[in-house]
Amino acid sequence: MPRLEPGMARIRVKDLRLRTFIGIKEEEILNKQDVLINLTILYPAADAVEVNDIEHALNYRTITKAIIRHVEENRFALLERMTQEILDLVMENPAVRYAEVEVDKPHALRFAESVSITLAAGSRACARWPRQCSARCCCTARRGRRSRWRNRSRSRRRPATSRA
Repeated sequence: MPRLEPGMARIRVKDLRLRTFIGIKEEEILNKQDVLINLTILYPAADAVEVNDIEHALNYRTITKAIIRHVEENRFALLERMTQEILDLVMENPAVRYAEVEVDKPHALRFAESVSITLAAGSRACARWPRQCSARCCCTARRGRRSRWRNRSRSRRRPATSRA
C-alpha cells in the first residue's frame, strides 16, 4: 500500500457484509451467500480539510451504495471477478489515487474461517489538473519532484567525446 503523504486521506470501509450469488457449485448458484468487503481508498483531502465541505471530500457513502447495488444485483462465479468489478467501481471516481479491495467468502473451505482475494489499483492522474490544481495538491508535488530529478540527471551527463 502506498505511503500516506501530506494532504492525502485514507478511507477504510471495514466488514461490509452483503449477500450475493457467488460460486461455481450448484448450491452456490442457487443460494445467496454472505461476503465481507473491505476497502481502502486514498485521495487528496487538503481542500476538504481546509473548506470543511462535503463537496470537496470523497463521498464514501456514494461509493459504498454503488458497491452494494452492484454486488447484490449480480451473480459471480469467482471471487476474483467480483473483487475486480468492485475495484473498477471505486476507481471510476476521479479523485481516487489508490484503492485496495478485499473480498472474504466466509466458510468457503471446511476447516477455514474464510477465503479472501485482495486486488489493488492506483492512478497518478489528478482530477483537478491543470486548472484547479493547487500548490498543496498531491499531483503538483509529485510532478515537481519528478521534473527536478530528470533535470538533475540530465545535467550530470558527461559531454560526448569525439573519437578520431
